[in-house]
Amino acid sequence: MNKEAIQKRLELASTIRDKHYTPFRWFFFFMLMFLFGCIWALIITGAKFVGLDVFDGDEFNLSWLRRDVMIGVIFFTLVLLFIFGAGAYLSARKHKNLPICCYMIIVFFVGFIPMLGQGGAIMSLTLIDTTEFHEECNAS
Repeated sequence: MNKEAIQKRLELASTIRDKHYTPFRWFFFFMLMFLFGCIWALIITGAKFVGLDVFDGDEFNLSWLRRDVMIGVIFFTLVLLFIFGAGAYLSARKHKNLPICCYMIIVFFVGFIPMLGQGGAIMSLTLIDTTEFHEECNAS
């Protein structure tokens, strides 16, 4: 293949890209990348929560809770990866904008709102100091 043929193929690919990627699709692609970032944020916040020193001591015996939190983080990570994969599939295909719009609405209600609530609960628990856990458990 010569240089001119390669140049023609690149121009053809860019025109196809420009034709099929409307601003809506670029927004959809950006939101998919944001979802991918949220997957990493979920893993990091879950690891931060599991790493609290309240789980290490024998005083409260919370090793069972550490296991359950790890299972929850893994489950939600897999759910988000499935949602991300479905979105990547829709983005790669030449679908109309209506299926993508329906997908985004479903992701908002099924994925975003529950994950936001879960992440808020985990982050609020990481802000509690260990001494407060000790005081509450000794008082009861």
